[in-house]
Amino acid sequence: MAFFRITLIRSAIGLPQKTRGQIMKVKELVAVSEVEKALSKAEVKAQRTPDPGYYIESPGLGAG
Repeated sequence: MAFFRITLIRSAIGLPQKTRGQIMKVKELVAVSEVEKALSKAEVKAQRTPDPGYYIESPGLGAG
């Protein structure tokens, strides 16, 4: 079974209320791709979480 991933790439602000839920009427605002399986909520959240931009390094255990 095929699944579709729909990603909003531009804002829908300023569009008439009537066209906001119709994909073909807002095709310039969204990107549609076919995927093999549906993502879980945790997988979607992991994809949307940005990289923090820094890493915490722990000191070695033998230091001192």
